[in-house]
Amino acid sequence: MNTRLTPMCLSLCLGLGALAWSGASAQTPAGAPVANATLVEGTAYVIRADGRQSILARGTPLAVGDALSTTRNSTVRLRFTDGGETAVRPDSRITVQEYSYARDNPQGDSLVLSLLRGGLRAITGSIGKRGNVDAYKLNISTATIGIRGTDYTARYCNNDCKGDGDPIVRSTRPNSSAPVIGRLLQSQGAVTVERDAKQQEIIQGAPLYATDKVATTTGGSAVLAFRDDTRVTLNSGTQLALTQFSFDATQPVRSGMLFQLLSGGLRVATGLIGKSAPRLVKFQTSTATIGIRGTVFDLSCGKTEAGDDPQPADVTNIECNQALFASTRSGEITLTGADGRELVIPAGQSGVVPGSQGSARALPATPGFFNNLGTPAPESVDVNLEQLFGTNTAPTEATGVFLLVREGKVVLGQSGQEIALDAGESAFAGGGGQSLAPIRLASTPALLDRDPALSNRIFNFNICRP
Repeated sequence: MNTRLTPMCLSLCLGLGALAWSGASAQTPAGAPVANATLVEGTAYVIRADGRQSILARGTPLAVGDALSTTRNSTVRLRFTDGGETAVRPDSRITVQEYSYARDNPQGDSLVLSLLRGGLRAITGSIGKRGNVDAYKLNISTATIGIRGTDYTARYCNNDCKGDGDPIVRSTRPNSSAPVIGRLLQSQGAVTVERDAKQQEIIQGAPLYATDKVATTTGGSAVLAFRDDTRVTLNSGTQLALTQFSFDATQPVRSGMLFQLLSGGLRVATGLIGKSAPRLVKFQTSTATIGIRGTVFDLSCGKTEAGDDPQPADVTNIECNQALFASTRSGEITLTGADGRELVIPAGQSGVVPGSQGSARALPATPGFFNNLGTPAPESVDVNLEQLFGTNTAPTEATGVFLLVREGKVVLGQSGQEIALDAGESAFAGGGGQSLAPIRLASTPALLDRDPALSNRIFNFNICRP
């Protein structure tokens, strides 16, 4: 990351730092500036709490009760005293309803914005990342958005979004982040995920992303569900790398899945990708490759000297650099060793790659340990894909709130019902007084994902960041 600052940027950062420090030792007093306009493109206005209106310029401060209004061709970027940033798109209006920030009093934090029309994108500062998890809220029509340390985009439509934003040129670059590809359905014992070189324990419902590494402890297990309805059980002492995953429900042939088994064993029930484009699904170890043909199967890494019917100790918690045992319970799989010779294993039969130099060969009988795994068969676990990953039936033109989360977690509430969204997810809450629960969306609407006014360029992520 380039951390060098230009003289102009350094001056701006110091000025903003002084503004932030001015509210650091005590609660923000009434009428005091809580935000500053750091960028104004086009014509925008500020309407003070007492009704006075003036043109908004770079450096103009905002206080509690002030409203900001952008015109059709204007955008504004704000910097709050807690370090948070908010970009307001064209033809929008927001109001600062509440604000309280003191460096030494996290429990007193409060930031409440109201979006009356249009849209915004925000990166939270200290408020929303510390102390009171309910300190940061965005109110829109009948919906309330709770922000918890995040980068998010919100758009309020009143039958004026027309499905693809405004009559402006849409961006060719997406605004959304990597999508959620799977979730932890259930577990026994601790389950961890390694993401961005950091390891953390996860709980039921936790999201999974491409390139994650998921692991179970000795004696533990985990059941994972993926967008295409593939289900995978991780047995004791298993580590699985979700190397590649993409899924297009409308064009499955453009999808793909590559998972690498690093240790332990798996139980697999393939989903829509495996049924419509099986050649695009692969499971690998360092010594073998498994291809599928719409099927249910079990895998286990074992010791090279384990034999054709190994003892449980020889196929439990073993790193996958020796033998690989495979058993097909439904459909067909192919097993290939380092020599490239492919073995087809139909239902009810088993095979093995005995080591890094061995060829795949059929076994005379299914090894006994496969019949006594003691972990859930993934095909028997109930999965509600719409609840886990959203629906594709979102309105294209309607009154309501569209929400996109790029980082962190956001809670969208309406009519007493809430849904929690993770990074890479979007949702819709119908407006106009409708008593409807928020809807998780299976994909990000173009009006959020392709809006150039709310693209990554609006925030200089490597410059002037606290």
